[in-house]
Amino acid sequence: MSYVLDTSIKVWGNSNAIRLSKELLAAAGFKENEKIEIIAESEQIIIKKQAKKTLEDMFKNYQGFYEPTEEDNAWLNMKAMGAEKW
Repeated sequence: MSYVLDTSIKVWGNSNAIRLSKELLAAAGFKENEKIEIIAESEQIIIKKQAKKTLEDMFKNYQGFYEPTEEDNAWLNMKAMGAEKW
């Protein structure tokens, strides 16, 4: 099923926005709060459902070593502020 919507790009704070109707989203099989992927190509923007990532996908660029940043170390070494249990 095809659904065509003519709309325009609007200013939203310091960004821009495009409003998509419920009917348009339903026609494409999208649901509220669903994770999406947005791809920008020459003169077009493609919106797709975000593919579920496997554990292999998440670690495909992992080289077997991780050096924590200064911020990581600060977070890892901070003292409990409340009723946290370690």
